[in-house]
Amino acid sequence: MPGPRRLLILINSLAAGGAENFVLNQLRYTDRARFEPSVCQIGGSDTLRAAIEALGVEVFNLRERRRPDPRSLARLAVLLGRRRPQILQAHNPYAVIAARLVGRLARVKAVVTTEQGMHYQYQPRTRNALDLTLGLSHVNVFISRACFDATAKQHPELRRSEPTIIPNGIDARAIAVAADGSRAAVRAELGIGSDDLAFANVARLVPVKGQRYVIDAFAQTLARVPTARLFLCGIGPLREELERQADAVGARGRVHFLGERTDIPRLLGGFDAYVHPATTEALGIAVLEAMSAGLPTIGAATDALPEFIEPERTGWLVPPRDIAALVDRMVWIAHHRAEAATIGRRARETITRAYDIQASVRAYEALYDRLSGSY
Repeated sequence: MPGPRRLLILINSLAAGGAENFVLNQLRYTDRARFEPSVCQIGGSDTLRAAIEALGVEVFNLRERRRPDPRSLARLAVLLGRRRPQILQAHNPYAVIAARLVGRLARVKAVVTTEQGMHYQYQPRTRNALDLTLGLSHVNVFISRACFDATAKQHPELRRSEPTIIPNGIDARAIAVAADGSRAAVRAELGIGSDDLAFANVARLVPVKGQRYVIDAFAQTLARVPTARLFLCGIGPLREELERQADAVGARGRVHFLGERTDIPRLLGGFDAYVHPATTEALGIAVLEAMSAGLPTIGAATDALPEFIEPERTGWLVPPRDIAALVDRMVWIAHHRAEAATIGRRARETITRAYDIQASVRAYEALYDRLSGSY
């Protein structure tokens, strides 16, 4: 009887981001009787490496120095020749391009690439490389309908068949348990008073995540809700600029930068509401996690967020970059905490049902089964 099929997951880095956390959760629930997974990062941060290795999964690092780096691509070719995976699964644009080119040259039986972003948001060079290599994947997976539509706008031939859409599921039940049991400890740790209204945002500190809009909105909210506080979790090139902005709008001491955290589910339990004013979002793992923690959530009406934030039922949508709309909703939450909490509970039920990690893993495994028997 044949043993488990070798699955190699290729990803840009192992920073604590949305795609990376999905890979970690995927590995937790992969059926080891059928699949033998390993992970290869092209370079960058290895924050999640220890957690992955703790699952008994081997991690390789190509240690890329620059992009593109022919040496890291050559190392990938050597690794594929040595490991001989039947399935090569790639996430993030650069890893996707590398998997299509090197995976095909190495004659990997099934090359599966997952589109984690919106096609229009990439730099022209990246877009061109993705476009030119699109047909080299045996299957292209999209994490949301909006993500598929963005690519299909450039490649209308994709609409000739039903797209493969597999959302990056989350461990919603585990997040809910962690959040429910952590409120008192987290608020004590962060110095959040019993009367404080703590808003949170979890995202890389980069322009498309829109933290500058939430800081401006928070400053106006603070004038009407003096007990409000804002916590930003994440790292990125905009941190110093955002810190200066918080000072400039008079929110010094009320906007807190928590940096990169690997205990987000626990932290979420200490907050009262979540704000996500991103200008582009192919799915929004951080939003799904906040909703599964039961937080009343405000999101921008962009890309994939309207696929699971139903206004007035599971959260609220505001126009992108609309600071006044953000302020109105943040102030409303402050004055209607019971109603907001009800919406938060309803959001948790919806996300737990529709975006469960185990459903995503089973969908990928079914795809791998089909491909392994076809190529």
